[in-house]
Amino acid sequence: MFIRTAIKTLFFKLIQIWTFLLIFCLTFSSHYNKTVHQQAYIWQKKWLKTLDISIKQSSPYIEAWHFLAGEYEPEGIIRYPNINFKLLKKTSLPLIAVYRFDRLHPLPSSKELLNLIQNSPAFKEFHIHSIELDLDWPSLKLMAYVTLIRELRRQLPNDIRFYFTALPDWLNSASFPQLTEQAEAPILQLHAIENPKEGIFNEKKAQVYINQMNRLSKKPFYIALPTYGLKVNWLPSGNLAFIAGENKTALNYAGHEFYSDPILLSRFVAKLELNTPRKLKGLIWFRLPVSNDQRNWSLKTWKALLTKERLYSSYIILFNKDKNLAHIFTIEILNTGNTPLSLPKKINLTCSIGDGFFPYTITNDNNDNAMLILTNFPYLLNTDTRLQVGWMRC
Repeated sequence: MFIRTAIKTLFFKLIQIWTFLLIFCLTFSSHYNKTVHQQAYIWQKKWLKTLDISIKQSSPYIEAWHFLAGEYEPEGIIRYPNINFKLLKKTSLPLIAVYRFDRLHPLPSSKELLNLIQNSPAFKEFHIHSIELDLDWPSLKLMAYVTLIRELRRQLPNDIRFYFTALPDWLNSASFPQLTEQAEAPILQLHAIENPKEGIFNEKKAQVYINQMNRLSKKPFYIALPTYGLKVNWLPSGNLAFIAGENKTALNYAGHEFYSDPILLSRFVAKLELNTPRKLKGLIWFRLPVSNDQRNWSLKTWKALLTKERLYSSYIILFNKDKNLAHIFTIEILNTGNTPLSLPKKINLTCSIGDGFFPYTITNDNNDNAMLILTNFPYLLNTDTRLQVGWMRC
């Protein structure tokens, strides 16, 4: 009888211990599963009608706007975009005003930042008190950043909510955890050109940085992911020669094209939702696609990713008969998918006479059939976009 009672008592104690361990793991685990909240940056300096259209069409799919509210340029010039605040307010989404300080040496002072913030229409006229600082700050001087934010808090209203963009190399600073305490939520930037071979976004490195951030940050954090592309060229010395961003894609000058792969990033977000770091609050897409932003995804691609549609690539070749010249056809590629299209390597022609337009050239196969061949040129064609690649005469 005694042995049976002892076994019964031991059994119930084991159940209690197992239940406690289960609750502990669920409560204090560094990862769990959830739907990651998604926000977006509006980074245009000129607000055109095309931007207004993108904001209206995107608002149902995101949870907040981070918009460029003011920028201190390297020459010391302060610029404030002509923001359509009426439209932003109409979306009924939280608004975070981003202040960009594009100068590293000397480091910006609290007086300069206060001047940038307090004279902005976002702060002065529309009283937007959620503020994000975007400063290229050296990791060795992060304590100075801590001091700067404290000084700003003393001189700004009590209801100011601070955010800041954090660079991955800051994670190696002993001062970084203390810096995160100064913010409502730090934002870890996971897009940059570090190594030409790695492109704008490196999935493996991004995951390492997120895990580090989850461990080090004293506050819940966001990550910033890319939608854009860049054309970059370096001098023989290794120094940067130029960066071409939002301007119209130029095919006829040298440079390395980098693109953000929507399929890769869609899978990356899906993985995060299956195994979400506990402190990860959400992600912010940089930047809102606009029809005249030629080095960005289309709105169609971005909305498909946000709504978890299947992303696919497809195209058709169009042979358009010239209205004025008999027997002449222009040749176009039309992207009919919902992701940017890598141009086909060859296009077979039904006529023997013709020519290609850059980046295509004409050649003949072993059977003397004419075809257009893609030169070694990385170029993506956005959704619902046509590219004229040659002509032929029959």
